[in-house]
Amino acid sequence: MLARIAAICLYSLISLNGSAQQQQSSAPQDITYCELAANPTRFAGKEVRVKAIYRYMFEVQSLESPVCCPRSEGKIWGEISPDLEGRSLELFKRFPEGMGLVLGVFVGTIRTGDAYGDGSYRSELLVNRIQELIHISKSPRQQDNPAWAPANCKGALTHRSGL
Repeated sequence: MLARIAAICLYSLISLNGSAQQQQSSAPQDITYCELAANPTRFAGKEVRVKAIYRYMFEVQSLESPVCCPRSEGKIWGEISPDLEGRSLELFKRFPEGMGLVLGVFVGTIRTGDAYGDGSYRSELLVNRIQELIHISKSPRQQDNPAWAPANCKGALTHRSGL
């Protein structure tokens, strides 16, 4: 009887440890947009959480840096999953209809190795969750950028702003 109780306790400990490790490995990795754009293949197939500007209009769905990056970076296509639900769907419904500019925290999977969007994007973030909306603008045109969008970043130094 004592051996049976010990076996059950051991099995429970192993099961709990396994599920804790699985939960840890399934948590999205926090990265900055500059890290993502500098080397998207490093994050390919991984779920990440990134603070970014999502610019969208006719045939454009791009992610951009919310701060000036230290060097020229690659372009990232932003694809919002049609399967959003719950809070993510509520936040998505707050995006301006048809076109706009949104600063937010997005969780999704990085895909590389193909041409995305109009074919000039070599990587994509498939957004499966919108965690936070920080700012919203109705105009996606760069000449109309609001004060919260970085401007004149060529040669500018960056500050590291975490997420």
